[in-house]
Amino acid sequence: MKAQVWITVSLLLATMACTNARKNENKTQSDPVKPDTAVVTEQTVAVVATPLNGYFLRNTYQFAGDTDYLLFPNQTAFDAVLGKAKTMGNKIDMPDFGQQIVGAITLKPVRNQTTLTLRKAEVVGGTTVDLYVESTAGEALSYTITPTLVFQFPKTAGIQAVNFYMNGIKAATVPAE
Repeated sequence: MKAQVWITVSLLLATMACTNARKNENKTQSDPVKPDTAVVTEQTVAVVATPLNGYFLRNTYQFAGDTDYLLFPNQTAFDAVLGKAKTMGNKIDMPDFGQQIVGAITLKPVRNQTTLTLRKAEVVGGTTVDLYVESTAGEALSYTITPTLVFQFPKTAGIQAVNFYMNGIKAATVPAE
């Protein structure tokens, strides 16, 4: 009788073990735990913005403010605002309106040696280019100059606007055409 109870208990335990093993095999993988809130960050991608040398602001240009931020859709619009400043020792960089977005930043005439330097350019969110420019005023001059920075950067599908940051402060947003 003891042997029969022992065999029954053993079979019962073996059956339970097999049943649990089959339940574990049949379990479907559950979805990963999702956080309560999703954190979305804007993607920024560096852009190679190139200054274009050899240009000056034409004296027929009418300023809209103390600093103007311009984007040019074509060579005709560019030539209406800027002229070539050719000397014996300089090279004039040619804008590429087919592959590049071309623009300029210009200040009203000043009596200090002033330099505009393009520090950084990046695409933000796939639709906007942020350009960071630094303005540095130097020694006093006995005449006026019109500081102008001409630049270009690659056209990218989806770019709708350019944000200009002057000395770290957002100064303007210009729609890209």
